[in-house]
Amino acid sequence: MLKHAVKAMLDRTPYTVLPRERLDYKARQWEHLVGQIHSLVRDRILTDLPDTPGQADLLGKLIGTDSVSGLFLVDAVHKALRVSGAICEFGVAEGATSALMANELLHHAPERTLWLYDSFEGLPKPSSHDVLLDDFLHLGSLESYQGQFAIPRTEVERRLHAIAWPTEQTRIVAGFFTPRSELPEQVAFAYVDFDFYEPIRDALQAVASRSRVGTIILVDDYGFFSVGAQQATDEFSASEAWELTRPPNYLAFATLERVS
Repeated sequence: MLKHAVKAMLDRTPYTVLPRERLDYKARQWEHLVGQIHSLVRDRILTDLPDTPGQADLLGKLIGTDSVSGLFLVDAVHKALRVSGAICEFGVAEGATSALMANELLHHAPERTLWLYDSFEGLPKPSSHDVLLDDFLHLGSLESYQGQFAIPRTEVERRLHAIAWPTEQTRIVAGFFTPRSELPEQVAFAYVDFDFYEPIRDALQAVASRSRVGTIILVDDYGFFSVGAQQATDEFSASEAWELTRPPNYLAFATLERVS
């Protein structure tokens, strides 16, 4: 009876039940695939990227970000380490990319601080600038995404603890981001994954106020999910101080670098 009830409930979701041995087999397959991708991208494209201990493992644990994008994210962090300042992530969700970046800092720049921003209440209400491009949860409207992806901050803290990232090097800023939110004195790198126009616009302007030549920003979902991410990024890049590199078709984020 219970088995049929669980199956009926799962039939209404994108999830399925697998036997333990089948799940273990798929996990080994996934680990092998990520390892191959990791080696291929590092050997052929990102040839200067350090092979940091734990890097491939954390790439395999990313959620909502594929391993190729994760490698380009890590590469951007290393490029940004040429200038002083904090490493920031705006929109951390489960903290998988936070842990990936923190692991690189742990081995290559342990003196840096990691600033993490999230409402921990899910997505905010979209504005009139936001138009749905990809209804990947099949909710029927962009407004229905308000409150989705609410993850407790303890999940982020758990992932950082698992890689032994020091608590004193972390600043978690909880709540919906506004122009009055607390900021580090200087930002070297920012990963902006706020999904919607207004919070992305506010985050970009905030980073700009604490940036210097060489500061790098990655904006996720450029051309994906909602048009707001691309619009906010394009408007911001109209300033001659920032150079915009639009993403190739295998990446979902655009790169902004301060050049003057």
